[in-house]
Amino acid sequence: MCYPSANFWLTFSMRFLSFLLFLIPTLAWADAARDFMSARAAFAAGKAVELEKIAPRLLDSTLEPYVTYYRLRMRWDEADSAPTREFFARVEDTPVIDQFRGEWLKQMARRG
Repeated sequence: MCYPSANFWLTFSMRFLSFLLFLIPTLAWADAARDFMSARAAFAAGKAVELEKIAPRLLDSTLEPYVTYYRLRMRWDEADSAPTREFFARVEDTPVIDQFRGEWLKQMARRG
């Protein structure tokens, strides 16, 4: 009988381990993308409760500022502006924060 050499098994196990190491982050990213799409759909449909359920799953994601934007937009008419000020005070400067700042200022001007 012909058995695979020890070198074959070492190479095979190293390749399999490498495959798994690349697969796990990909699966995690796919979950975040699916959660983000659900959050976006909830925002578009005006489902604040559903959006609040999804938001904690994206806290450590790069998509978190967008979900926070959706959450704050759902609460335009609330008197408490502390969450909005916290969003503006963030260190990172992302396009979504700048976009929200412009929309928020227009909303405040309409209110008077």
